[in-house]
Amino acid sequence: MIIERNNDLIVSTLIFEKGKKTSSLYQIKEEDITLEINIKTKCLKITDNLIDIAYTIIDSNTDYQYKIEMSE
Repeated sequence: MIIERNNDLIVSTLIFEKGKKTSSLYQIKEEDITLEINIKTKCLKITDNLIDIAYTIIDSNTDYQYKIEMSE
C-alpha cells in the first residue's frame, strides 16, 4: 500500500508492506530537500471501512500509526 501526501510544504510518499522494511521519500519543497525514510510495517489491516497501519521509522526507532475510518 502507498500513501502519498502532498501540500504546499511537503511531498510524502510512504510505502507499506506488512512485515517488511521499505524505503519511502519525504520532500521539503521550499528547501528542495528529499529524505529517504526507512520504515518497517508492523501491522497492515484493510477492510471495507478501515485502513489501519502501524509502522516504525527504523533510523529513530519511533512508532507511528495511520488509522483511516470511512463511513457511509
